[in-house]
Amino acid sequence: MRLQGKFATEPLVEAPIRFTLGTTYMNLGEFKAAQPHLERALQLYQDHLGQTDLTTLVLMDSLVSLYSRQGRDAEALSLCAELYEMRRRLLGKEDTMTLASMQRLGQIYLFQGQPEKAEPLLVEALQICRRVRGEADHVTAGAMGSLATLYYFQGKTKDAEQLFAKVLEIQQQLGGHASAMTLHLTSGLAVQQYVQGHQEEGLALAEQTLERSREALGDENTITLLIMATVARLYVMQEQYDQAQQLLTEAQQTSRRVLGEAHLLVLQLTGQLGDLYIKRGRHADALPLFTEVFETKRRVLGPEHSDTLGAVKNLIRLYEAWNKPEKANEWRAKLQKPEAVYK
Repeated sequence: MRLQGKFATEPLVEAPIRFTLGTTYMNLGEFKAAQPHLERALQLYQDHLGQTDLTTLVLMDSLVSLYSRQGRDAEALSLCAELYEMRRRLLGKEDTMTLASMQRLGQIYLFQGQPEKAEPLLVEALQICRRVRGEADHVTAGAMGSLATLYYFQGKTKDAEQLFAKVLEIQQQLGGHASAMTLHLTSGLAVQQYVQGHQEEGLALAEQTLERSREALGDENTITLLIMATVARLYVMQEQYDQAQQLLTEAQQTSRRVLGEAHLLVLQLTGQLGDLYIKRGRHADALPLFTEVFETKRRVLGPEHSDTLGAVKNLIRLYEAWNKPEKANEWRAKLQKPEAVYK
């Protein structure tokens, strides 16, 4: 849709149209198409409603999400820090939206390898949630989950496990044993049990969680598909390759039908199935899967995005396992010059 010039005298008509188009493209995984719409909408809102208008702040939040998903880390961090400061000043630290921005900023610091900056934000967010909203609250549970993730990355597995267990308890209390968040967290606890040496109990819990998710949410729900990927990963770790392949094939085909080929979960499942084929020595079957992931990420994210370069590395790994060093070197050359990934 071409909007340029159509609403020259009606900027506050153009802005929400841009916002809707941008968020729609983003949800479809079409990040390049989303970016100009969201950036133009933000400019219009800032010019005509002001920097501190609540609608402007919501637009900034959407752009933080887009930049994060595009791998534009510096821009995501800068915009999120600005948004957090504005919400803190305008709404106060105890406001739900301020707390959300505080947690988001902490998460960005964490995933950009700055846990020392993430920790004080995530700790404070949880303290405020507990004081203002109480323990048995969805927002508090979210803050606990964010801090637990930090602890997990820091190697504080006992602290992480305690927080995850508390989150699970809260979600069971608030949303029932079969709520989406409860099921997702339970699958995470199952993995923790497994990697800490309780393989039998961890796998059993993961399988039970998948069955409950199928019953409560359905086979096409995103949480169910994520849990399928988790159970398949545990099967691979136990070298139960037939079970893993059956589950991954089902999840990949279902997600492609429901979410579309460019969705990040579809790409994750496709790559996971390709990894399994490599383990089974089925290199020819892995090749079209890895190629599909690479082509889609190159189109959607661009050739220099870290995820696209990761897809190149997977192709190199495939050709090395396949004993085709010439092909591996061709792709390795592309890795040295990301602009060559276009070719």
